[in-house]
Amino acid sequence: MTLAKYELIDAEKARHSIARMCAWLEVSRSGCYEWRERPASATAQRRTLPAAAVAEIFAGSHETYGYRRMHAALARRGEHCSAELARALMREQGLIPAQVRAFRPATTGACIRRSATGRLWRSSTSPSQPERPHRLRP
Repeated sequence: MTLAKYELIDAEKARHSIARMCAWLEVSRSGCYEWRERPASATAQRRTLPAAAVAEIFAGSHETYGYRRMHAALARRGEHCSAELARALMREQGLIPAQVRAFRPATTGACIRRSATGRLWRSSTSPSQPERPHRLRP
């Protein structure tokens, strides 16, 4: 929770004084300045390499890879991370895969035959001839 407060102070330091925001959010000024000077954690440093690879792989897949395929692609590259880390990295970067749908033709041979047969039957019948649906083949 405190980290979020420090991030807010850092984001709003151009509009308000740091001392006043620290008082509002009930955090110490020394803690805020220490947070700003603190180096990135080991976890944050480890996440920078896969994050760049995730963006590259996602663009190379025409934006279709989800986190499971992304994890497999990272493993093939030699980047060792969990599937959940791949998922979190994709979420942080706003990468949403497109759902590719299977191709389904709008018309099939059976539909064409049925509609053509129906048209032929209607055109060949006349009021003088009785309808014979039992002779019609689908």
